Amino acid sequence: MAEQEVEFSGGAVVDLSCTTLIRVLHVDDDAGFLKVAKQCLEMQGGIAVDTASSVDEALEKLNEKDYDVIVSDYQMPDKDGLELLRTLRRKGNTVPFIVFTGKGREEVAVRALNLGADQYVDKNGDPETVYSELAHGIRAAVEKKKTAERYRILLESIDDSGYVLDREWRHVVVNEAAARFTHVPREKLLGNKLTDLFPGVEKTAFFEVFRRVMEARKPETVSAPYVFEDGRKGYYEVHVYPVPEGILCISSDITERKRMKMVLKQSEERFRTVSESLSEWVWEVDAEGKYVYSSSSVKRILGYEPEEILGKRFYDLCHPEDREQMKKLVFEAFAGKQPFRDFVSRNVRKDGLTVWLSTSGAPMLDDQGTLLGYRGAARDVTEHRLMEQWYATLVKRASDGFWINDATGRFIDVNDAYCRMIGYSREELLSMFIQNVEALEKPEETAARIKKIMKEGHDHFETRHRRKDGTAIDVEVSVNYYPVAGGQLVSFIRDITARKKDEKAVRESQQKFEALFRGNPEAAVYVAVDYRVLDVNSRFCHLFGYAAQEIIGRSLNDLIVPDNLMEEAHCLDKDAKDGYASRDTVRKRKDGSLVHVSVSAAPVIFENKLLGYIGIYKDITELKRAHEESEEARRHFQTLFNVMADPVVILDETGKILEITQRAEELAGYKREELLGKVFLETPIATAKTKEVMMKNLARRMMGMQVSPYEVEILTKDGRKLTFELNAAKIKYKNTPADLVVFRDVTERKKLEEKLRVVGSLTRHDVRNKLSAVTGNAYLLKRKLAEDPEALRQLARIEAAVREVELILEFARTYEKLGIEQLSSVDVGEAFKQAVSLFSDLKGVKVVNECEGLTVLADSLLRQLFYNLIDNSLKYGEKTTQIRVYYRTPNADQLQLVYEDDGAGIPDSIRSNLFKEGFTSGKGTGYGLFMIKRICEVYGWTIRETGKQGKGAQFTITAPKTYKTGTAYSTSKAS
Repeated sequence: MAEQEVEFSGGAVVDLSCTTLIRVLHVDDDAGFLKVAKQCLEMQGGIAVDTASSVDEALEKLNEKDYDVIVSDYQMPDKDGLELLRTLRRKGNTVPFIVFTGKGREEVAVRALNLGADQYVDKNGDPETVYSELAHGIRAAVEKKKTAERYRILLESIDDSGYVLDREWRHVVVNEAAARFTHVPREKLLGNKLTDLFPGVEKTAFFEVFRRVMEARKPETVSAPYVFEDGRKGYYEVHVYPVPEGILCISSDITERKRMKMVLKQSEERFRTVSESLSEWVWEVDAEGKYVYSSSSVKRILGYEPEEILGKRFYDLCHPEDREQMKKLVFEAFAGKQPFRDFVSRNVRKDGLTVWLSTSGAPMLDDQGTLLGYRGAARDVTEHRLMEQWYATLVKRASDGFWINDATGRFIDVNDAYCRMIGYSREELLSMFIQNVEALEKPEETAARIKKIMKEGHDHFETRHRRKDGTAIDVEVSVNYYPVAGGQLVSFIRDITARKKDEKAVRESQQKFEALFRGNPEAAVYVAVDYRVLDVNSRFCHLFGYAAQEIIGRSLNDLIVPDNLMEEAHCLDKDAKDGYASRDTVRKRKDGSLVHVSVSAAPVIFENKLLGYIGIYKDITELKRAHEESEEARRHFQTLFNVMADPVVILDETGKILEITQRAEELAGYKREELLGKVFLETPIATAKTKEVMMKNLARRMMGMQVSPYEVEILTKDGRKLTFELNAAKIKYKNTPADLVVFRDVTERKKLEEKLRVVGSLTRHDVRNKLSAVTGNAYLLKRKLAEDPEALRQLARIEAAVREVELILEFARTYEKLGIEQLSSVDVGEAFKQAVSLFSDLKGVKVVNECEGLTVLADSLLRQLFYNLIDNSLKYGEKTTQIRVYYRTPNADQLQLVYEDDGAGIPDSIRSNLFKEGFTSGKGTGYGLFMIKRICEVYGWTIRETGKQGKGAQFTITAPKTYKTGTAYSTSKAS
């Protein structure tokens, strides 16, 4: 056992932040030392020091107020420190006492500790160390006293004798019960040794345990007799616990308990004498359900010797299937401390046989009402229980209903099956008569039937019974009469409602089969197991040209199977015997002509018996012809497919390659069989760039957008990278949705385009440089010819022409970028905001952006689109004060972006020509709005001018609704 000690909350650690100071009385005959010691102690924190220069002065101060600790020198005039200690302890004052004296006074320290001093501290040495030790001792002494006070409070709260002994066997804490228990005043007990107060105690079992607990620090309990000096004697029990001061002892007088145990033992012996004479098994269990007594009858009932039962729990003897339920029920009785009677349970004998016991028991309680256990008796009711089970199995649990009636028809007994069948409870039926549930017979007819049964002894008939809910069920009744107790009718009732329904269903099924067979739009024949025709429908006669009477009774195969297909027909018959069989084949008509048919055959089985076969013949002559035409068309398609100049690939919906042309094989360098069946994007010919582009365009197609031809890279088997323009169309390939993908080799075109791009870029760069030179020279001329108005006008025209050339060059640069970038999600509000930021002077025009958070599929040219529109508004709007962009959804499939200003608007006369290349009203280059229209076309959008002259320009851009918004887009206005 691990070492245990009784502890209380709190400890030796003192919280120096506490506002309560430890009050110390320091006694010393040296006034100078007292002054210095007071300062040193109070510097330690949490200590307030009062001083006295003699024992008498100290006693006077102690009479006036209380102190937490006394610190005293030993040697003083008149009276020394030990006399002060002795006086205090004699008065019962237990204030902590510390001897603070010089070195060489160790013998004084020993005497002081024996008188009850708490500590000895040497006043000589390093002051910091000395006063730190003294302060620690003061705090420890205060805490020790607090602990002792807690012990005292604890011990005063109990009725038993309680005391704490220190390691010198002194009583340091004693409660009033201990004084009453020992007949020794409490004042005499405190501070005195146990061995001095009770001579000879060290020879008792009690002291042996005290010593063992003091040394081993493990709690123990001891009970033994003891005789006090005054002659009192008794039997006592002491619980001993280790505590920091020594040991804590709780003593109680158990003399009466011992006497009661003796009386109880005698009573139990008498009880056992009686119980052994009974045929029932008498038992006792403790509060945990363990057997503590068993009479010898257990041998006869369960096969165990009484001593084998002891220590087992009651549920150990229960049947495994009932064990958990028994534990629950019995422990519920234990919890309520309630007696129980005739509790029937299933138990297992020692030899493994099952027995049923009927058990009764009553609780055993002590004087405080605590449950000690149960005592009771059990008797074997196995035979009776088996009879009940037989009855329950035969009647109560039968699937058929069962009842017993008297001669008047009143219910005497009824089983659960009939209750479920009829909808009434058992209690309700036992108050009723047969006439109350009979639905076909009148009461007088039922009474007459009862008399007939009583006369003949039995009956078997079908009738109907009415359920509690008013519905009726069909029943079959088998009844026997027994002339006992005034005559009783024992009946078994079977619900035959389902059987009646089944019989009806069979009849209806036969009718349906007949209708299906006769009215089948295809030729139908019913043959016996030897394939002789039993029946045919009119369509069969029409298809094969026979009358029904010509066919019935003859072999089906001999009638309609051509001689060269007889073996195939036998295979079909064999397949039909194993289950369902079908085949497309040829059969002959009565006139000898052949007809293409699809044959289906299946066995006809009833109650696991093969009755014959049903055959269905569908004329597939036209279907065959259509198939042949389709096959011919497929061959034509394959021929056309293979002669195409561009490589072509057919992919299924997962991207798997279904077919490729010979041209694709030649360009890629791979054989057809190396690519068929593989996912195109997982083949070596698809580069990482191609995979990225195709995945993005696939996403656009899935969103319903029109995807224009786009470029991909193909890696040939010999390592060359070729550029192709890819175009795809949805087709049906072998009745499966697929994509026909055409790859047009644009490698050479790309090289030319790259050359044109480089040349264009260099050309624009060079031209801009030359134009800069022109404008620079024009500027210099304007400075020189500042007094010549005509020259200035000519120079202004030169500068205007240069600006138009620069706009044309910018248009060319932008136009080159059309369709270059891959479309992606672009924030419309952000693109508009960026376009606005490109203008250093908005001329006081207010800009309203209501598209923040809206994203569309576009590229960086969306900013250029907005820039051109804003530029037109600022240049040509004349009176523009506000520009606004917003969006709306006129229907579920469209999104409209609207750009508008409140300027002069577009004249009606030029509105139809606004977006034509090079068109201008004399104020611009004619390329700005044309560029906007081309950007929209690349995006798959349309644009219209929808404003009104004099009220401002308005441009409405319509896009398929393939945009998305955030969880909540902003509608705040940005200006």
